[in-house]
Amino acid sequence: MENVVKNHFSARAKENGEWDCHKEASLKLIKENGAHRAFPSKIWEMLDSGSSGLQGKKILVPSSGDNFVVFAFSLLGANVTSTDFSKEMLANAECRANEHNFSNIEFKQADTMALDNLSDSEYDFIFTSNGVYNCLNDIQKVHNSFFRVLKPDGIYCFYENHPLSKWVHEDPNGKCQKCGNILIFEVDSYKTFNEKDSLGNFYRIEDYINSLAKADFVIKDYCDIHREEDSIPILTNYLELPSERNKLPAWIGIRAKKPNTV
Repeated sequence: MENVVKNHFSARAKENGEWDCHKEASLKLIKENGAHRAFPSKIWEMLDSGSSGLQGKKILVPSSGDNFVVFAFSLLGANVTSTDFSKEMLANAECRANEHNFSNIEFKQADTMALDNLSDSEYDFIFTSNGVYNCLNDIQKVHNSFFRVLKPDGIYCFYENHPLSKWVHEDPNGKCQKCGNILIFEVDSYKTFNEKDSLGNFYRIEDYINSLAKADFVIKDYCDIHREEDSIPILTNYLELPSERNKLPAWIGIRAKKPNTV
């Protein structure tokens, strides 16, 4: 059976390189004004306070996609491994890295749910950004793999689309005639689903927390993240949503640690 997710992103990479003028403007911005601008402010606080500095750290970015955060970590002086299961995406990212003279990035083709070609206890830090989990159908397998390749005391930090923002909708007529509310929560739809080969997997907050705990991570921080008016260009599409939706958090953020069991 064909891999729907892999084929989708490989096709996008072949079409447009998964890069546009907004991302180019974003890269220019972080090169000129600081790589911290590549992250929501609360996530930057987690990275800054929990990583003891990223200079010289060995960082893994699985499902790296357009590689924007990979470039940010490179600017911060980290040694970054960028993995994705689409060789086309990686080829485009490597081309972009060469154009901008990033020399501390290694590109490897790998399935995020297995990371079979990566060694145990290899990385100081793992990071994923919003939209990655939508394409992963086994959250427990993902977190087990992350735990395996992290060094003892290593950190996994991520931010992901908030479940509430996915299942709370704004009534197009301004107020729901049935319930009288502007925002409508689809209670019956708020449940975990994950298909074998899908672009639309959905996880609840409890799924993230429970699976991290079962993988033996220790959760150090959690936050709800709202949209920020000074977001870099790559994130401005979030500000175009209706005003009522902007009252909801856009993302969840979690920082988890692999205990030192030695």
